[in-house]
Parts: sequence; C-alpha cells; structure tokens
Amino acid sequence: MLYSDKENKMANELNLDEFNNFTEEAKEAAKSAIREVLAEKAHEVEEYLKVHSPVGPTGKLHGAVISVKIEDSDRRIAFRISYEGVNAEGTAYQLIANALNRGYFLNNSGKYVAGKHFIDEAVHLLKGIDEIIGARFVVKMGGVSDGDHN
Repeated sequence: MLYSDKENKMANELNLDEFNNFTEEAKEAAKSAIREVLAEKAHEVEEYLKVHSPVGPTGKLHGAVISVKIEDSDRRIAFRISYEGVNAEGTAYQLIANALNRGYFLNNSGKYVAGKHFIDEAVHLLKGIDEIIGARFVVKMGGVSDGDHN
C-alpha cells in the first residue's frame, strides 16, 4: 500500500511521540533491537551477494562486495552494501553489478543478455524487517516472541 507524504510524515511523528514516551529501559531495548537486526540483515545481504553475484572471466565481482556501517549519531544507523573498485578496463564493479542485475546489455559476443536479478533477490531478504525488529524488542523487554522471527 502506498501512502502520501503527509501520511508518512504523520506516521513518523506518531512513532517518534510513542518512542519519546518510552522508559529509558525501553528506549535502549528498542535501539538495541534495531542495531542488532540491521547488523544481522546487512551481513545476510552481503553474504548473499558474495555467493550469488555472477562469475565472470576474472571472478573478482564476488570479492568487491563490502558492507560499511554508517552511524553518525545515536539517532541514525544504516549499512551501505556495494561493490567497490574497478576492473582492468577501469569500469566500476558497481556499474557492472547493476548491469548484470537489471539491465539488458550487449556483451562481447554481440548478444543481448537478460538481467540476473541477484541484487533484487538480496534486497528481498530485508522483507519483514519491521516485524523482526518488533519481535526482538519484545524479547528484550522480557516478553515471549511468537517464534516466527529471529
């Protein structure tokens, strides 16, 4: 379901208001749950890309996958997962990965090659992350998880 910018802003404000009403223990449990789940999921996506990236003549695309934690304050945490570096011809590995993932392109033999969608599949691993974070928060607060989430 798609929401308007106004509806998204209202939901974010509501969540922030709810968070501000938490006890300090609950705030720390929420932050901890978010950090843990994001780190686990980032690692899962990184490993998936290392295994499922197409193997070319050099095989170097797999080794170019890196995950960088971005935490600029107590309020923001993120991970950037990308392909770093360039091949022997100077083409960025991220550009190669994007072309292999989505684009149809002309390869050296003159044939069109369909995208492999390996990055799309890796992103799909993040589906349901809100529920997983919620379940982790419940466990941290001494509740019992339903067992469906990590």
